[in-house]
Amino acid sequence: MLNSQLGHAGLRACSIADSAPNVTTVFAQIDQNDLLQLVALVEAKKLTVPVAATYPLKDAAAAQVALKNGEKGPGKIALEVN
Repeated sequence: MLNSQLGHAGLRACSIADSAPNVTTVFAQIDQNDLLQLVALVEAKKLTVPVAATYPLKDAAAAQVALKNGEKGPGKIALEVN
């Protein structure tokens, strides 16, 4: 798991969320082509995104609280849109 490796020499990591020792926080503006390339990587199983929890869209406020409080462990919190 990445969290257990943070701070070790030689690890290179970037995050768009939280900062941590030796982690660079980055911000990016993604366009449609970038998103399509990410989809292709996921479909080819070359990119995986750990999902810690999913919430229905109607519970988005609860998802934000869980994210802020770090309640769901490592991984992303996803909203389900039906």
